[in-house]
Amino acid sequence: MKTAITILTIFSFLLACGQINQVKSVSIESAKGKQEENDIGKLWQKEVESRTFFKQIDETSIELKNLDISTILTYNDTVKNEVPGHFSTYTGALGKNFDRIDFHFYSVNKVENQDYDLMVLMRKGTGIDTLIGHLKLTKAFEFPELFSNENMKAMTFLYDFSFASKKTSAGLTINGTSSVSFFVSNGIAGNFWMEDGSLREYIRTFVGYYTDSKSAEKLNCVFALDVAGLYSHLPFCDDFYYQDEKNYSPDYYLIKEKYRQFGWQDYNYNNPNNDHWWRE
Repeated sequence: MKTAITILTIFSFLLACGQINQVKSVSIESAKGKQEENDIGKLWQKEVESRTFFKQIDETSIELKNLDISTILTYNDTVKNEVPGHFSTYTGALGKNFDRIDFHFYSVNKVENQDYDLMVLMRKGTGIDTLIGHLKLTKAFEFPELFSNENMKAMTFLYDFSFASKKTSAGLTINGTSSVSFFVSNGIAGNFWMEDGSLREYIRTFVGYYTDSKSAEKLNCVFALDVAGLYSHLPFCDDFYYQDEKNYSPDYYLIKEKYRQFGWQDYNYNNPNNDHWWRE
C-alpha cells in the first residue's frame, strides 16, 4: 500500500457545497420491492458503503466511545492566522448554477459516543451567517491496509448532519450525509492528506440539501475540503467540471467557464485557502 503521505493532526481545511443538475437514481431492494433512490444524501451513504476496501466496525464499541475527533474537525480561533492546509474550512457549490458557498467550523464539542455539536460560519454571496450544527454517527469503517505503520489505523465515519441558522427567523437549514476520514494512533485522532489522492473524496465531504423555508427553496448542497484541481472534485456535480488531458493530468478537475461568474472568478487551484473570509 502506498505510504507517501502528509499528516496534519489538529488543523482544519475547506468547505464546499454543490448542486446537481441531474441525479442518477439507484435501485434499492426492500421488503416492499424495488425503489428508486434519488436523495443525494442517501446516495452518498450508499457510495461509501459500497467501497469494498472499507471494513465496517461496531460504532458502539468502547474504542469509539472513548475516541474524540472534535480537535480534527475544527480550529477554535477565528482571529489568529491558521496554518495553510488545514481541515476546518470548506468551499462548495449550491443550486443548479453551482453558486459558491463557504463554511468554517469554529467550535466542535463531543456530546456523547461519536455525536458532535458544532458552531459554523457560512458565507453565501457577500453575507455571513452563523449556523448551529449537529453530527450524528450512523456507521463506522476501517481501512486496514492504508498505512504501512501498524500503529496507525485509517477510519471513515458516516454522519447524518444538520445545520440551521442561529437566527430562527431566517428559516435556513442544511441537512444530509457526511463522510469524515482520519487516522488513529494510540487512541488519538489525526488528519491525513495522501499525495496520491487516496481517499480524497471521503476525507471531508458533506452531501445534502439547502432549504429556505421562507422561499420554499430547496437546493442540492455538497461541500468538501477541496472543490477542484488534482484529485479533487465534488460528487454529484459532474456538469460543474471539465478535464483537459492535453495540458493536465486526467485526474485534474477544472471549473467550467460558464460557472465562473457564480463566485469562482478568483478560485486558485494551487492555493484554494488563500481567502480568510471568516475573520472579517
